[in-house]
Amino acid sequence: MRSAGKVLDTGVLVSYAQGSAYADAVFAVAHRELIPLAVPAACLVEAIAEVDPKEGARVLSIKEMPVVETVAIDDRSVVQVGALMADALWPDAPLGAACAAFEGRSRNWSVMTSRPEAITRLGGEAEQI
Repeated sequence: MRSAGKVLDTGVLVSYAQGSAYADAVFAVAHRELIPLAVPAACLVEAIAEVDPKEGARVLSIKEMPVVETVAIDDRSVVQVGALMADALWPDAPLGAACAAFEGRSRNWSVMTSRPEAITRLGGEAEQI
């Protein structure tokens, strides 16, 4: 059985930055129900790169939310995310997807994503947004 927490992939962050009602609801429900959200730093980087510069501040605003934990890339995760990509026979997998899948597997949480096929290929459990 999965715990209540969720990992957020790049697509959720981009949708939130662009004012998606669905993405807004993800954060509202997490706040109301105290559902922890993990956001890999690589997904923040990808989201900033994908959105209009004016929307970048909204992406970064999630770091201030009490239910959100930004997950840094450290020495341990560098090795393990690389191994995950190699095991999937996908050395050029999107880094954000690989970090999200790794974090989901590590915590036994599903990954909310706009690219479920990537998360699944990397061994994670995907919830499509």
